[in-house]
Amino acid sequence: MKNRTELAKYFAELGFKVRAEVGVYRGDYSAELCANNPELKLYCIDSWGTPLPGKGEGVDKKNAFRKAQKLLTLYNCELIKKFSMDAVKDFEDNSLDFVYIDADHHYPLVRNDIREWAKKVHKGGIVSGHDYITSRMLNSDLGVMRAVDEYVAKHGCKLELTGFDHSGEDRKDYAPSWWFMKLH
Repeated sequence: MKNRTELAKYFAELGFKVRAEVGVYRGDYSAELCANNPELKLYCIDSWGTPLPGKGEGVDKKNAFRKAQKLLTLYNCELIKKFSMDAVKDFEDNSLDFVYIDADHHYPLVRNDIREWAKKVHKGGIVSGHDYITSRMLNSDLGVMRAVDEYVAKHGCKLELTGFDHSGEDRKDYAPSWWFMKLH
């Protein structure tokens, strides 16, 4: 697959109907997932500016939440305004067909997201996410590659990647997505 648009179509071809997206921001990819699978029930999880203790809100998070609300009203989506590790507790193990993780990209948080959200996906379902790139590529502290590589090695999963999509105007469309089938 050359980009995450094709990945959204692939999820629909698999007949998956219940999924979660962790890290939704404005809802652009959520809408793409739903447009490619009209029967999809999508749980959209993001903190959308919920302040961390001792820290202020993100600059654009409130506007992003309003944009996501407006964009996703056309689809069967439930917006959940929580941090990932709080929201994951609301889902039964093995209850999701797939999850797409695109939240905080720092290694310990990505590692936790993959470990905990993978429990919510049934055997044969898909665990996936975005920004499978090195921190050197963006000159930032990304831990996605490390966390994904560790998980698939530990659990014997086959890692799949999309290509780099050069058609997008913003960097989020440029980075590869990753996915693997949950084996047990």
